[in-house]
Formats: sequence, structure tokens, C-alpha cells
Amino acid sequence: MNAPQTSVYSLTLAVVQETERRVLTLRSTGAIPDAIMRNILFPFPFLQLGIGELFRPASKWAFLSFGLLVIAAFLIPHAGVSTEAKSYIFLACTYVPLFLVVFAVPSTFAFDSIKATQIQSLADYIYALGIDTEEKIEAIEENLSNVAERIYARMNRKESGFGYLLLQSTSLRETTARIEPGGIGESRKAGYAA
Repeated sequence: MNAPQTSVYSLTLAVVQETERRVLTLRSTGAIPDAIMRNILFPFPFLQLGIGELFRPASKWAFLSFGLLVIAAFLIPHAGVSTEAKSYIFLACTYVPLFLVVFAVPSTFAFDSIKATQIQSLADYIYALGIDTEEKIEAIEENLSNVAERIYARMNRKESGFGYLLLQSTSLRETTARIEPGGIGESRKAGYAA
């Protein structure tokens, strides 16, 4: 008698969950602890990883900019550069590294957080699930692309909501900044508030 076939959905879910565990290097035992870890504990380390990924380019830019500014500060006094040229050199020391970081080639940042051992261990896990034929691999890839679309759509909604809240808080600050110390009534008399 044949063993029951695991659905492609279940296999995709298992791969995604195992990838999360391996990225965070966290292990759990049993279904209840796993559900607790996944819903309560996993978001915090993922947030920490996300913040690290967000600020990694900024720290790279700061390091490059600082290095160029230090070099310029030591070389400019000995080079006899005009005052106007000095300001352009210092601006270049700030903006050139910014463009180098913003327009970096993918090989300089795409593999920052991924280690070869993680990929190999995940590949071994996928093979252990029985995903070893071309048809199964293509089905898993299709499901993973659907999952990625859902993730990007959710991220876009969150970014839009965050942007809206930021815009609202900015307009609220501008409105409160225009209010006279005497209150809203005095501001209206002075023509500051509509």
C-alpha cells in the first residue's frame, strides 16, 4: 500500500516554516510551542533582522563618507585649495559614497545575510521532504512565487499605511505650529489658522 501523498501546499508551508527557523536559528518542540514561537516570539527577531538590513547600507555609507572626509581633511590644507573648492570637495565626500551605496551592484548586498551552510542545510531538508523530482520542484517554486506575491502585497499595504500616518502627523504638526500661543481663537484673528 502506498504512503499518503503530502499536498504541494503542505510541502510549501513546511519549506517556508523551516526557512524561517533556519534564518532565526530557533528550534521548537511540539505543535503548541511551535505555534507560540511562530506567532509571538518569531516577529521580534525578524524585526531585528529587518532593521539590521535596513540600516546596513546607511552604516556602509557613513563609513565610506567618514573615511573620505577624514582623508580630505588631512589633504586639503596641504594642497592649497580655494575655500569654494573645499566645500565642493567635502560635498563630494558625502554624496559620492551615497551614490555608491544606493546604486551598488547586487553581488555586494544580495548575499549579506545568507550563508552557504544555511542554503545547503535547507536544500537537504527539502530533499528529505521528498521534493526530488522536477515536477515537485516546479510546483513548489510556483507556490513560493505566489507566497512572495502575497508578502509583497502585504508589505506594500503596510508601507502605504505608514506613509499615510506619517503624512497625517506631519500636517498635524504644521497646523499646531501655526497656532498662536493665545489659542486657536487668537490664531484665527491673526490669520494663521483657517
